[in-house]
Amino acid sequence: MTSSTAHFLSTIYGQVSGLRHASEQFSEQLAPGFNVFRLLWPSELTLSNVLADLLSPQGSHGQKAAFLALFLKTLGLADSWAIPSEARVATEVATHGGRRIDIRIDFADGVIGIENKPWAADQKLQVADYIAELEAKHPQNRLLIYLSSNGDGPGEDSTGKARDFVKEGSLRVIGYGQLLAWLASCKGVCRSLRVIAFLDEFSDYIAKEFEGVKQMHERDIVVSEVVKNAANVEAAFLISGALNDVKAKLLAMLWAQLREKILQSYPTWQMEIDFTRPESSKWQGINISVMPGCHYLLRLEFAQGNCNDCAIGIAKAKGSDKLTGRPKVTEAMLEAFAVGQSGEPHWPWWRNFDPGRWGDNADVWSSVLSGALSQKIFSEFQEIYVALETRGLLAELN
Repeated sequence: MTSSTAHFLSTIYGQVSGLRHASEQFSEQLAPGFNVFRLLWPSELTLSNVLADLLSPQGSHGQKAAFLALFLKTLGLADSWAIPSEARVATEVATHGGRRIDIRIDFADGVIGIENKPWAADQKLQVADYIAELEAKHPQNRLLIYLSSNGDGPGEDSTGKARDFVKEGSLRVIGYGQLLAWLASCKGVCRSLRVIAFLDEFSDYIAKEFEGVKQMHERDIVVSEVVKNAANVEAAFLISGALNDVKAKLLAMLWAQLREKILQSYPTWQMEIDFTRPESSKWQGINISVMPGCHYLLRLEFAQGNCNDCAIGIAKAKGSDKLTGRPKVTEAMLEAFAVGQSGEPHWPWWRNFDPGRWGDNADVWSSVLSGALSQKIFSEFQEIYVALETRGLLAELN
């Protein structure tokens, strides 16, 4: 590491540490960690309801069509749909195929659907079916907006192979981070202090949950320090370019720690890692075979790249697709943990792992060094195993 890079890192760390210390000193007055969304543990449905209300000209915010007009303008769609004030917004709109579109906005001359995917994975041909539904309603003027945690689009299993929906203009992919500019513009026109406070809370939640920003002030400090001189700019790019290599190194440490914990407590367990680089984490993860010949495994998996959207549960081993489901396991796990869901035929039971988004969360990667993350993963695997063992269901994994 060059001296300029080391100086840059120490300067940034010193300034951010100072900001955090000041935040702690004035925490009673400022409550920097408070956010109503985090207290409520929002679900996909909750976030859809929030977005739908903000977008609706009849929404509880009382700002009529202002927010919807700004949403269309932010996405470069302002000229495509007529008179936002006449639009109608609904959630969980049933399709002819038995699916439900998270949000649908009906205009006089067209329709927009929003598929909200902050954490969950797509179902087979889900996006293709939604676009077909919107086309049936308005063949010439329809758009499906695919809103994902980090801007990743749907997979081929969801879109199918027949058409390139993005290229033809019937699908638009955006990430939650892109909503921040829209929310900022909404605050600029909003005439209600209560709603402005809500928009601040929502923006703060998105920045922390999906953008990995602890405090916007911390990012401001980094930016201002980087642009002070050419050496700092060079150091920032060097650090940015090495970040995935840092994560890969930490992943290797995490897997080694986890193997050691398993060996000490359950020497007959077999652990298999699907990936080593954060960029290739989508649909990859950790398999634990608790006995020889298991067709069902304890599994931790990421639904997105960069180690994001993490889930843990019981899944079929590769090559075991002909096996029937395991309803006894599903029922027992739902009873034991009171959370989670079945994703048959591949997942008899799974639940979101917390933390769910590792990608740009420095706390998660720092917890590798302390051993806290490997301990948490091991403990959750152990809880699932014990729940099966105490109910006499280990044989169901064969």
